[in-house]
Amino acid sequence: MKKIGILTLVALFALSFTAFSQPQRPNRNGQPASRGVNWTPEQRAENLTKELNLTDIQKSSLVDFYKKQDKIREENRAEREKQRDQVMKDREKTREEYRAEREKELALQDAELEKIIGKEKMDEHKKIRQQRLDRMNENRRERPDMGRRGNRDQKNDSLPPVREKGKK
Repeated sequence: MKKIGILTLVALFALSFTAFSQPQRPNRNGQPASRGVNWTPEQRAENLTKELNLTDIQKSSLVDFYKKQDKIREENRAEREKQRDQVMKDREKTREEYRAEREKELALQDAELEKIIGKEKMDEHKKIRQQRLDRMNENRRERPDMGRRGNRDQKNDSLPPVREKGKK
């Protein structure tokens, strides 16, 4: 009797490992589910409010700002999906155009955000954002290559770091 109980527990344990090792179900685009955090505009505003000790008026302005930002981002995403075939033809040119467009968009967003939270808080926010970028770049360098380029055993130093805002 003990033997059957132990074998049952071992089988259940093995099945639980098998279930967790299954790949994640794809999202609506057929890509693996994202592990990133998709914060709502309210959550992002709350987070920035806590980081920078903002007022309720600034917080409500941030919520509107983030909602507008999300709407623009969604429109841009839909437009990019429509132009996907054309993008594949001239990949490098499109990449540079997108970078320039994104930098321009970020500059406009930073200017609007500075109007909402003020110059001192904006400087503090830029400093925090740069620290996050530095951490992200450091983590990116430490990740294994995962077979995308060359040998899987090599450290991922071949990837360029994520560009800092305003630098080329």
